[in-house]
Amino acid sequence: MLSNLTPAQEPALWGALVTALLGVVVVFLAVTFLGEEVNWNGSNNIVAVGIAVGLVLFALGFILRQGFEAYAGRRKNESDVE
Repeated sequence: MLSNLTPAQEPALWGALVTALLGVVVVFLAVTFLGEEVNWNGSNNIVAVGIAVGLVLFALGFILRQGFEAYAGRRKNESDVE
């Protein structure tokens, strides 16, 4: 299946795979944090865990936005050439 892809289709496939993988990471982080919250007994600092998860989610959102802007700019440049 992958051998039949044209060079123009490959970046879209990789973009879809990266988006799916990052979606899995976001769900994993959310489940991990909720697991910590449910099992919290007051001994560890739940705020620190929440801040750490929030920073990771912010970084992932930033990376996704930069990639989307670069992809949109590249698509715009390609349409200008045609």
